[in-house]
Amino acid sequence: MSDTGKRSSQPKGKTGAISFRSVSKSFDGTPAVVGVNFDVNQGEAVILVGHNGSGKTTLLRILSGLAKADSGEVLIFGAKAGSKDARSVLSVAFDTPSLYDDLSTIEHLYFSAKLCGVQSPEEAARNLLDRFGLIAVKDRMPSGFSRGMRQKVALAMAFVRPFKAMIIDEPFVGLDQSGKNTLLELIGESLKEKKSFLVASHSLDLLGIADRCVALSSGEVCYDGSVSKAKLDELLG
Repeated sequence: MSDTGKRSSQPKGKTGAISFRSVSKSFDGTPAVVGVNFDVNQGEAVILVGHNGSGKTTLLRILSGLAKADSGEVLIFGAKAGSKDARSVLSVAFDTPSLYDDLSTIEHLYFSAKLCGVQSPEEAARNLLDRFGLIAVKDRMPSGFSRGMRQKVALAMAFVRPFKAMIIDEPFVGLDQSGKNTLLELIGESLKEKKSFLVASHSLDLLGIADRCVALSSGEVCYDGSVSKAKLDELLG
């Protein structure tokens, strides 16, 4: 019941930022991802949806280089996922923020920016903390923060480094409305700069900026096309 023929995943004249080519992955003989094919074009935001166990997290882990596909390939601006060239242009924010117990909030962003060659890393860090409403806690350790505040720190870290493509896994979990608004603003600004996004989320907040929706079911692409509330309700119902 695939609906993937409704729309080409790489329209004529578009540049592929992220490309999945016949990607498959199994765990202990159980298929998690099966023959996945789709592109995220340059300057495009794509929502990745599917029920629990549909293969979303596995696909994102392969894309980020944290897991390897059993077959097929994943390319990020032509570089193989997990390679140095791919990592240099890809930023990642997973649904469980991974933060250090011995670094303050601003140190998380500062060191990330500095390691990635950002000019004026402290200024860049302060700017993003201000936008996420975290300036008041910049010198505190985020280990004691709420789930939503930790999510804000992780998202700020993802945006503080240079990137051409970003993958985000369930970004709205725990975020207050202010945090959601800031994230949507940052994605919108980045899209104007021709940066690309693959966002795993069921949130209707993304409808205003998403170009396409890709849905997975039992590890396979079951839909690749336009996105709307009605379509999301149908896919996730």
